[in-house]
Amino acid sequence: MPDRRSWLLFLGIPGLLLYATFGVAQLRSAHALAEFKALQKAYPPDSLKVPPPEIQARKMGALLLAERLAPDNPEPAFQLGLLHMVKAEVDSFNPAPSEGDAEKRTQASLREGLRWIDRAIERNPGDAEVHFVKATLLQNLDGSVGEENSATSQEVHHLLRLADRLDPYRPGLHFRIGSFWISLGEKDEARRALTVALSDTFRFARPVFNLLWSVVADADELADFVGDEPLSRAMLGDFLWMHGYREQAQEQFDKVGASPSFDYRTGESLIVHYLREYQAEKARGVIARMERFEPKLAPFYRARLELFRGKAYAQESRFQDAIPCYESSLALDPANVQSHIELAEAYLQEGQPQKAIARLRFVLSRSLPVPRDIAAPGEIHYSLGRAYEALGDREGALAEYLRASSEDPGNALFSEKATTLTRGL
Repeated sequence: MPDRRSWLLFLGIPGLLLYATFGVAQLRSAHALAEFKALQKAYPPDSLKVPPPEIQARKMGALLLAERLAPDNPEPAFQLGLLHMVKAEVDSFNPAPSEGDAEKRTQASLREGLRWIDRAIERNPGDAEVHFVKATLLQNLDGSVGEENSATSQEVHHLLRLADRLDPYRPGLHFRIGSFWISLGEKDEARRALTVALSDTFRFARPVFNLLWSVVADADELADFVGDEPLSRAMLGDFLWMHGYREQAQEQFDKVGASPSFDYRTGESLIVHYLREYQAEKARGVIARMERFEPKLAPFYRARLELFRGKAYAQESRFQDAIPCYESSLALDPANVQSHIELAEAYLQEGQPQKAIARLRFVLSRSLPVPRDIAAPGEIHYSLGRAYEALGDREGALAEYLRASSEDPGNALFSEKATTLTRGL
């Protein structure tokens, strides 16, 4: 028995050593990858600027070490591919005195980048990003990509569709895929990809429309490019309105309004448009439709609908109707600072300056953040000044007008009010 234990111990020691070596290699690989990411953050890639040679060498060395120590990890290979692609872009924007040498260096970097990307694909063929990068490298390597029947063009098309299929919901990736399709002249493919990008309205609505605006002939062609999805039409309408195409914008919003149903984001875009066009009744009609569409909206969204309903009444000087809407909004979402400010204004317009003062003092005492599109610097103190003036408290009003002027020294209205009251005291 002792001999048998000795043999098991003898055989187990190499296994333990191998396992420990593997663990140390993985740890060192992770450390090298972390070093590369730190360098990327400190010295971000810039295709228009030649990076310091020592920094580029450190980045490359960290990735090669990480790849060597963890050959099953696709991340170092992917990052090496990107690094060579950026190097090719830098060489193309900053050519050496010999143009031929610059072209050779660019092509060599692209081929090396493609080699590493292929290795990353071997290790993780399900990563959509890697296939997109490969399509980009191929496009830059072969000038025949735009030729429909070329082998490279067919492969690029295949890679773009594959990236779309592997990750069909990521807006950032689809914005780049859509841009790629536009460069290839494939409008239908671009429309499908950019529709996904538009699902993230906060980050990609403006970039998508700016991109499309640069490649279409007029607003009608832009509308044709976007398609019939209500949210896309609403965002297109907003884009056209901001660029002065009011008639075409109204046409898009009318089509959105004629849709049998739409989601909350689409409905809010429609409400905001009607309010800025002073079409209060239409805005209230959309609110009523949305409440029927989605009766179980979260309190945050219900609070916003009540805010919009109050604003619609306020546009018609129906402040008695607006006040309960703002109060309902605050009951649902007490942190909605816009509802506080709108309610204070409605109280003031209805001849209840004490309530207006209490509401505005509440906002100031809680230090609630007030975005500039809701109230510019000094506006809350200006409203307080108006409320004190309505009560006949000229000294209180003057103090608030002076505070408003200090927050926005260039505002002539604030200064004029303060000057007028000063003369009367």
